[in-house]
Amino acid sequence: MPTLKPTIKSKIVTQKISLLGLEISNWDLGGQTSYRKTYLKHKETYFSYIQSFFYIFDIQNKERFEEALNYLKEIVNVIQEINPNFSQFLILFHKNDPDIKNKTEIMNNINFLEKEIKDINQNINFSFYETSIYDESTLIRAFSDGAISITQRSKLIQNLLKEYTKTTYSSAAVLLDQHSFIIASRSTKESYQQICESIAPRLAYTIEKLEEWDINTLDIVTNIEFPQEDLANGKEGIIFLRKLDVKNERLYLISLCLNKKIKIRSYEYLPILANNIKNLLENFV
Repeated sequence: MPTLKPTIKSKIVTQKISLLGLEISNWDLGGQTSYRKTYLKHKETYFSYIQSFFYIFDIQNKERFEEALNYLKEIVNVIQEINPNFSQFLILFHKNDPDIKNKTEIMNNINFLEKEIKDINQNINFSFYETSIYDESTLIRAFSDGAISITQRSKLIQNLLKEYTKTTYSSAAVLLDQHSFIIASRSTKESYQQICESIAPRLAYTIEKLEEWDINTLDIVTNIEFPQEDLANGKEGIIFLRKLDVKNERLYLISLCLNKKIKIRSYEYLPILANNIKNLLENFV
């Protein structure tokens, strides 16, 4: 990060996610005033044929909120003019770092911006994310939602995860690629999914380190106690992560079950889910 420099004008980066049949062209648009005018002047160049639009606020810089909101209004109007049916607006409240995220001032800033953004256009369902470079999972979640989870293959996998969680009474199931990007997910609560997303990279790292010692580890299983306000009724469950190699690419499937009576059932159904996902990805045309 110390070598990271501001984007000059615009830069385009193409990423390939071959397993999902995706080729993502990512426009990084510098935020300096002169550049912003250029984007609006040549709007067809920058805002045609887009799938997702990420707009980033510096949540610590309250003095520039009005300027940033006004520019967002202009961008929304331009995008809807060129792409009348476009609706994938993702708003990132960035620099919401762990040491300040619970401060009253920061929370008030977020609440203020959410209200102002929703008032820009009542017909747009803006998606909001609180992000920080000190919590990589927050950035991964936003990118995955905006670029991966809306694809056809991801939706099919989501159906498999939905069936799995329903059958096993699991609280969450998430499929990630080797870079921890979320391919598909299903959960009964947002917090359960966040738990899976946060710890999956660490469990995956454990498997990879063991492989360096030629120790083949199919999965990692961790028994947990999930505290409740009434400690006498705290939930006991299981988290497990399984590696899944498909077409020479590594995936990780993580599941959270908080019902101790059927947690073994949740684990026993995991190979079935993994096999169904593998078949789908190998045979999808």
